[in-house]
Amino acid sequence: MDTRVLTLQVKTASKNNKTFPKCAFHTVKKSGQTSDVYAFVAIHLDAIIFRRGDEVGSVTTYISEQEFLDEKLSMQKTLDSFK
Repeated sequence: MDTRVLTLQVKTASKNNKTFPKCAFHTVKKSGQTSDVYAFVAIHLDAIIFRRGDEVGSVTTYISEQEFLDEKLSMQKTLDSFK
């Protein structure tokens, strides 16, 4: 059984910009620090996507509504990627 501790950051977006069809999440990394896992929550869609920290943009991470709707089991996929 793997007992490593992973760090998690939760980022939320309440709605997307009507002229830009993606949710924007502020993901500034200070002094090279990053979390192991990010949970991106689209409140207006009641949806969540998990991503590895090394897959996250350095200032802003954009995720389309379609990605939220198409995503299944992202938490398990993300956690399995650390094995």
